Amino acid sequence: MQRQRGGQWPHAGRDALQGLGSGLVLFLVLGSTFASAGATSPPFRGAAASSSSYGDSGGCHSAGLVSTRAVWKASTGIGRFAGRASALSCARTPAGLNAYTYADAGAQFAIAVPVSVPSSGVHSVSATWGFSWAGSAKLSLGGICPLPILNSTGYGYSYCAAYISRSVLGDGYLIDLTNGSYIHNPGSWRGLSNQATLSNYTACYSYYCYYYNTSFPPASSSNSVTFAWWFNGTMTHTDQYAVVFYLYVLATVYLYGYPSGAYPHSTASASIDMASPGLGVGLRSISVT
Repeated sequence: MQRQRGGQWPHAGRDALQGLGSGLVLFLVLGSTFASAGATSPPFRGAAASSSSYGDSGGCHSAGLVSTRAVWKASTGIGRFAGRASALSCARTPAGLNAYTYADAGAQFAIAVPVSVPSSGVHSVSATWGFSWAGSAKLSLGGICPLPILNSTGYGYSYCAAYISRSVLGDGYLIDLTNGSYIHNPGSWRGLSNQATLSNYTACYSYYCYYYNTSFPPASSSNSVTFAWWFNGTMTHTDQYAVVFYLYVLATVYLYGYPSGAYPHSTASASIDMASPGLGVGLRSISVT
């Protein structure tokens, strides 16, 4: 029983954000001013954006907190967000019942920027982004994973896990607003990621026990990267186009244990700061060649 987190947004959340993107494209069709061909930098005329942020938690002692709500401004091309997720392991539970606690803090950005091409033919539209963040991922264990509870044949197992993740992911496409066709980015961006995992598994058969342990220690980090999305294809001068971007920012932690509790008296936390001066998700330029 493990949450599928670590930068992987639930399908419902991703689909909802794509729905927001569809609304942004409709907004552009209904009357935005289209940027001229060539290189474009902030402010991005006619751009539209929809941003959301949330905190989520469950289990014994946890909290997902948003300190700076997500917002992206066309005037600067910069988006801001800050959040923190923290969890405290559950107290010892009755035998046979797992203990699980988790927390998330995340943001989603949907951004659409209108563009045009100077002539009909093969063109390349590139969008350069800069991503800068700070924050930390911390794990403090107050004890070892509880031992298995064996039955009369000497069978039993115990499992404990702690997971921390901070991630920034993104994707985009170019849409022809005149005929509804799409041009997708041929490359891929691995995003920013800082993860830590610790687990202990003990399995006993006929009173013989085996141990499996994993450990990827947490780390605090400040990261910055520049990345360009490219959209290449045949385009028509009289058609209207827009580049659409989806960005996902997530801090998540969880502590899990079976059958009688997780690591006792333990804490996990992950924070993302993309709101302090010099930090954020920034669309630097869009160029058409």
